[in-house]
Amino acid sequence: MNIILLGAPAGGKGTLGAELTKILNIPHISTGNIIRQNIADKTEIGLKVAKLISKGGFVDDETVNNMVLERLKQDDCKNGFILDGYPRTLAQAETFNKFYNIDYAFNIEVDLDVSVKRISGRRVCVNCNKTYHISKLESENCPICGNALTIRSDDKIEVIKERFELYNQKTKVLNDYYNKKNVLINIDGNGTAEQTTNAVLKILKEQI
Repeated sequence: MNIILLGAPAGGKGTLGAELTKILNIPHISTGNIIRQNIADKTEIGLKVAKLISKGGFVDDETVNNMVLERLKQDDCKNGFILDGYPRTLAQAETFNKFYNIDYAFNIEVDLDVSVKRISGRRVCVNCNKTYHISKLESENCPICGNALTIRSDDKIEVIKERFELYNQKTKVLNDYYNKKNVLINIDGNGTAEQTTNAVLKILKEQI
């Protein structure tokens, strides 16, 4: 089963993907995590995109395509995958379509004020790469390793606006693209993570 998670920034795609991978036993592949790991490891790709990411921009299509297609060659993807953060442009979607078919493209719909609230409270541990929300933490330290949590460079308020603008310009068009392929399913993501996950699972149970 091949799944794509679509939607504006902070729509809950990462949380949903993490839950689905445990239930469906297929990998949750976040291009954001792949890129951030490259930045942390100071790889050639990481050094190339670090400055762009800090300003809320998108990594060029060729670089992202290569990273994702290389990741999907690994054995854990043989029964399917859950893509989160890819494709983000029509050009990426068209390239990806040459190699893989998609069974479901879930578009997680979230109101702008909900997304901004989620983003502004998000914190990340640069040591173990885990992401949290301050509303669910007792301190500003990672509950796993104790490392001090930080605000991602692309989660700063001034960058958030740029991310939404880029989403509206380049990514939202993917809804029409996958709708024409009859795989798009819109999901209300304004509720809790559990509600969103249950809504997706209900659809999957109905259609499998």
